[in-house]
Amino acid sequence: MLHLQNTILEMIARGETLEATTDRLSQQIEKLLPGVRCSVLRVDGNGLLHPLPGSSFPNEYVALLEGLMIGPLVGSCGSAAYFGKAVAAKDIATDPGWVSFKEPVLALGLKACWSSPICDAEGAVLGTFALYFTEKRGPHAS
Repeated sequence: MLHLQNTILEMIARGETLEATTDRLSQQIEKLLPGVRCSVLRVDGNGLLHPLPGSSFPNEYVALLEGLMIGPLVGSCGSAAYFGKAVAAKDIATDPGWVSFKEPVLALGLKACWSSPICDAEGAVLGTFALYFTEKRGPHAS
């Protein structure tokens, strides 16, 4: 994991594009954690979500996220961006934050999603980072 951190920090220091960096991050996370899917979404100034390259999600699912307004009941990512704090849906099928968005992700065999906001130095939310799991689970200390 330290190697991945160094790789991403080097990409940032070299001025690599955000898209190239998130692509590398997502692909490497998915290699390190078999069965886990990773996504990075940008939040624009109007509060709209925009998927960034790298996830292994089908294009149809990515298209559903494009331009979606953040909010308290917009899955884990939309909620994390809205509240500015981490959101963990331990069971997407029953989580109230997923009521309007669960069918497409459940159809992919995914059952849990944890998302954290990505904030600037002043605390403004710039995006989200999420991990999706094939089993119902919550975060726990290792």
